[in-house]
Amino acid sequence: MTIHPAAARPQRTRNRLLAVATSVVALLGASLVGATASASPPQAPAGCSSPTVAGPSRIGRIGGIVHPQRAAPGCAAGAAAGLEAPYLAGANPPLVNHGGPVMGTQSTGDQVVITPIFWEPSGFAFTSGYKTLITGYLNDLAADSGKVGNVFATMFQYSGSNGAINYRMSVGTPVSDTTALPGDGCTLASNDTTLIYADGTGYSHCLDDAQVIAETQSVVTAGSLPTDLGHLYVLFLPKHVESCFNAGSTGIGSNNACTLNHQPSAAYCAYHSFAGAGQNLIYANMPFPAYQSGTGFSCTAEGLGGGVQQPNNDKDADVEISPLSHEMAEAITDPRLDTWYDTPTATDGGNENGDNCAYIYGTLSGAAGFHYNQTINGHHYLTQEEFSNHDFVAGVSGCLQGIAAVTPAVTSLSSTSGPAAGGGHLTITGTGFPGASAVHFGAASATFTILDAGHIDATIPAGSGVADVTVTTAAGASPTTGADHYTYTGSAPTVTAVSPASGPAAGGQHVTITGTGFANGATVAFGGTPASAVTVVSPTSITVTTPKHAKGTVDVRVSTSSGPTAVTSADRYTYLARPKVSGLSRASGTRKGGTRVTITGKGFTAGSKVLFGSTAGKHVTVVSATKIRVTSPKHKVARVHVTVKSLGGTSPTSRADRYRFS
Repeated sequence: MTIHPAAARPQRTRNRLLAVATSVVALLGASLVGATASASPPQAPAGCSSPTVAGPSRIGRIGGIVHPQRAAPGCAAGAAAGLEAPYLAGANPPLVNHGGPVMGTQSTGDQVVITPIFWEPSGFAFTSGYKTLITGYLNDLAADSGKVGNVFATMFQYSGSNGAINYRMSVGTPVSDTTALPGDGCTLASNDTTLIYADGTGYSHCLDDAQVIAETQSVVTAGSLPTDLGHLYVLFLPKHVESCFNAGSTGIGSNNACTLNHQPSAAYCAYHSFAGAGQNLIYANMPFPAYQSGTGFSCTAEGLGGGVQQPNNDKDADVEISPLSHEMAEAITDPRLDTWYDTPTATDGGNENGDNCAYIYGTLSGAAGFHYNQTINGHHYLTQEEFSNHDFVAGVSGCLQGIAAVTPAVTSLSSTSGPAAGGGHLTITGTGFPGASAVHFGAASATFTILDAGHIDATIPAGSGVADVTVTTAAGASPTTGADHYTYTGSAPTVTAVSPASGPAAGGQHVTITGTGFANGATVAFGGTPASAVTVVSPTSITVTTPKHAKGTVDVRVSTSSGPTAVTSADRYTYLARPKVSGLSRASGTRKGGTRVTITGKGFTAGSKVLFGSTAGKHVTVVSATKIRVTSPKHKVARVHVTVKSLGGTSPTSRADRYRFS
């Protein structure tokens, strides 16, 4: 949460407001569950020696409260000086694991799904560019998942009671909710209706945190969306809507904490929290950003050169992205405010990873006014750095723009042997996996997913013999050791012929399969359908009974412990439709036989036989798949059905195939 207290204002008014501000945050503890810390009142910095003001980092279940950013004229030097700070003044690092859960672990789907909710009732629309840029930023973070070049890579080092965090994100379907605003939960002060934003406008509505939760919950419920530690909901409030922790007054003596206003209750630019059944609705409140404000405070550093930075030519969205990054990083590492934060002090409840690096950007690129410090999926952004315990040195370092890739090491495999054909998955355990760009089994490349800093899920490629399983990052490939050996067992079988190569769709045909590598226990499938009566005659021969299957050509595959046969033209088997007789050129003849008959129909194949009743016809000639010529046999006086028996089976009887011997 990014906090900004009372603004620069006429001195006599300022003195009066600051006189009552002392109790604001301390008294908030009485109205927010679990708040125990008191704090110094919000105070503007003396001169520009520091761009920040002391204050608590958390109150009750509202998390991530950090210091304000002064935007008064003449503070450029102070703001710039903060660029290379190792971490925020007044912080108490390193971060400490207090035993709670984190987001984005293997137990929660191995990722965090970020769903942006843009609340835009009638008269409060966001620009399309605002929504596009913010959603694009989230999509870029998702595309960069597992890499080390942006601030979210610092999360790899943190774990909770439910496992280790993996930098893997996806973006839920963005929601544009046009539900009308409820009645004001908090009460606007009369002088907060102007001079909040750079254009001189101010607030027209005020929402408390209970209303923020209600809106988030209503969207989740309407969309049947999950609430768990794998899903984060980010609510973007439109311009002209103030928000506060509590209902009621925002003015002098209110003991409230709100977005930037002209009162002592001015407190934040954003925050994150949790609510709902099981405390599993994890959300962040992202009010519309204020900068170049008449309050004298800002949601961004305005002293970096060139005024407010807009690397994407959209001041509002460009400013909003940094507090968004801040809240996401904190929610993931401390979703219920009981996991990663530094040691509390008498005046501070404990800073989270975002708090410790608020308004610290590090080395900048780009022209003044368009500065950026992050290139994510090829796009430029300006966001604060994030805190790294691994890189913390007291008074020297802690805030990072990304992490450095290291040479990985493989210490064990969940499976050490398998068939030569590959297939299936194994888990690689080791160190240094963030930023992994390749996994190899010997020379064979494998597809893979980084599960966390010490685990990778890999799909086993085909191979032979003993292969070293290696992981590669920008720092190099893991050294080969006995711990990374994977043994391919045997050779996969092959199919060289299927005889006969066609048969009835009804199945039941006896077929011999010729090939190599057949072994007891082998299974056979025709187009994925298991065959019955599988008998391994020898390592080169198998007999089976074909299963029922739709007509068409399929691959016959044999599987052994060494894997399945590869698909080749030699394994083809064609299922044929049952033949059908649609007419006879002669419907009668003498009992002595010798009558020449032409049979029409379909499904006739070479070698087809013709039966007159149960007596075989003579001189059968298959002219085509639709025509057969046959000579009637000797037969007693009777009326019989003429049927055709082909590779697809025997034709059904019908009125069209009747023949009378007389």
